Amino acid sequence: MYQCSFKVGNSVRKKLKTASFKKGYKQIWSERIHKIAEINTTGVKAKLNNGETVRLEDLLLVPEPESEPEPATAVENVEKQHKIEQVIKHKEGLDSSNIIESRRRSERKSYNLRQRKK
Repeated sequence: MYQCSFKVGNSVRKKLKTASFKKGYKQIWSERIHKIAEINTTGVKAKLNNGETVRLEDLLLVPEPESEPEPATAVENVEKQHKIEQVIKHKEGLDSSNIIESRRRSERKSYNLRQRKK
């Protein structure tokens, strides 16, 4: 039987499908992290938690975090608020009530949709 370094329950990233002769600096691993649900008996393919079957050579093992990330401390929150206030102070036409904290475009869209529904 084939001995593989993957085990059931491991966190992995899938290799993205790329066309031949693509630029080398493009991302080749998925953003999403999957868990291995089962490995077949030959040790060549694995079934992921979303039901997809993938070859083991197309998976990248993601190390488990040693501990949970610490929540932002009060000092970090104050520093962040201070930065925002400094930007507002030095730019004309900015109002602290118009600032949206999220950075991602999808989060802004969902925020705007929620505001419209009210």
